[in-house]
Amino acid sequence: MKKKHIQKLLMSVIFLCTAKLVVADDMYINPAIETIQQDATVMLEVVGGTEPFSWDTSAGIITGEGRRVSFQAPDVSQECQIIVTDAMGVEASSLVKVDSLIKASAFYVDADLPLDPHFEEIYLEPGQMFQIAATESVPPYSVIVEAGSCTTPNEVADAEYFDCTAPDMFGDYLIRVRSAVGDTTAIAVYVYSPLKVTPSIQYMERNEKTTFEVKGGVPPYIVVATMGDVEPLHSETSIFTYTPPISSNDIVIEFHDDIEQIVQSHAYVQMELRTSPSSIYVDARSGTHKFNVSGGTGNYTIVTNGGFATIDADTGIGTWNAPRKLGEYDLTISDSSGQEVIIKGVVEPNNPVISPSVAYMRPGETRDFMVSMGSPPYYWAIFLPESDEPLNDEGIAKWSAMDSSSNVISLVIYQPGTYRLMVEDGAGNINEISINVSP
Repeated sequence: MKKKHIQKLLMSVIFLCTAKLVVADDMYINPAIETIQQDATVMLEVVGGTEPFSWDTSAGIITGEGRRVSFQAPDVSQECQIIVTDAMGVEASSLVKVDSLIKASAFYVDADLPLDPHFEEIYLEPGQMFQIAATESVPPYSVIVEAGSCTTPNEVADAEYFDCTAPDMFGDYLIRVRSAVGDTTAIAVYVYSPLKVTPSIQYMERNEKTTFEVKGGVPPYIVVATMGDVEPLHSETSIFTYTPPISSNDIVIEFHDDIEQIVQSHAYVQMELRTSPSSIYVDARSGTHKFNVSGGTGNYTIVTNGGFATIDADTGIGTWNAPRKLGEYDLTISDSSGQEVIIKGVVEPNNPVISPSVAYMRPGETRDFMVSMGSPPYYWAIFLPESDEPLNDEGIAKWSAMDSSSNVISLVIYQPGTYRLMVEDGAGNINEISINVSP
């Protein structure tokens, strides 16, 4: 009885030592990476996990079930991902690289040789010429095109070259290359339109958002702006929202696609258009005046309804050559975004000038005074030194000729002293001189 009990314990120990402990987290496929030829077969085995297992593949055929299955490669060179899922939902994967006995590469007409034998895709514009080179396996080679065309091959060195033309339609196409013994590989042809963005120039208000749309090219797209914020920065879609800084004259926004095409858009963020001064006063004698333009979006233009005006594009300094005709004129300044500001230009008469500019007289002496410049009619007055009231006492001074429409008067002063002779023209401009009367 004791002997049987010992035997039973030994059997339990043996069973425990030979049993396999399976942990789901340690599940994997053996081999994890494998390279085989087209149509070849490889055995795959899952280690770990909990049965039952479910197998799936991105290409090729899986035969069998359970822990050990057979995988048959497709007839096209590519990478196949095999995924196994156990009863607990745990996944493991294996990568099978399907190689070909035949090699084919696509390249642009101006590409340098020797050819990279693994260039199995090419991006082209509609109708663009390119070449395909086939090597290894057994020549002669033939091609089957889904769209576009390829000519009879030309043998060069150890390869045969096909002159091909991309189709006129956008899209993705395959060109299959076959050897004399049936080995096959494929070239992927992507026909795209040139990368464009709309709008290419955008004038914006401050704090305004705008949308740019990318057309053509090959997504995904990447956007880089010299200033401001773009959302998203990286996208498979073609719509991007741009928020500018407070103000800037020229912001460059670059759009890149997946084949390194680059296109630019320019954003001009509106600044308030300003001028200094806002009004210009000139007299008919001088006739010119400087002013400054700043802000806005540059490329200033100016139009005036009187005289001639220009603005220096580099400095923003403007010059107005006023007309000689008295009056008010508009100087209308615009920038490239359509902002406008108006400077008022006023041509005033010249200030009147009395001659002589200083006079010395004796009591009772009569002297002629003349006014020039200014705008008639003229109004004369004489003042005592500290008085703001015109002198009307003819016992002190009187006009021997008093015609306000004339620019010449005769004045006699009887008492010694210092006097002020003033003239005011019809536009309200005033000038005065000093007269000294002494015995």
